[in-house]
Amino acid sequence: MSVLPLRSKTQHYAWGSPTSIPALLGIDNPEGLPCAELWLGAHPRASSVLAGGQPLCDYLAGQGLELPFLFKILAAASPLSLQCHPTRAQALAGFAREEAAGIAIDAGNRNYRDQNHKPEIIVALTEFWALKGFRTET
Repeated sequence: MSVLPLRSKTQHYAWGSPTSIPALLGIDNPEGLPCAELWLGAHPRASSVLAGGQPLCDYLAGQGLELPFLFKILAAASPLSLQCHPTRAQALAGFAREEAAGIAIDAGNRNYRDQNHKPEIIVALTEFWALKGFRTET
């Protein structure tokens, strides 16, 4: 097994911080873009890239391997949207259903962009507030 140096992709969502991820990476952000998530992994939508320029997802596929998780560093400057994630069985079935229906992977009406469930864990480096669940009506 070898260590592969990677360049990773930053996702620019409106809720992101224009300073936190650039500071972590030691880079400038002259446009002041909201840098919401740093993706480290082989997700086809924003795969990390090997030093030679090859996307990690392509490299792993060539080795007959996959990376079934995506490591993200989030930098939220404002509240995030509500998220609901499927179980593994729901993700497999939903992805297969949408593939069979011919729905483009980037279509706005697509719910399952890959076959994976989305378990999450958070390790906060600064103060962070999170809500889980729903309040019952009274």
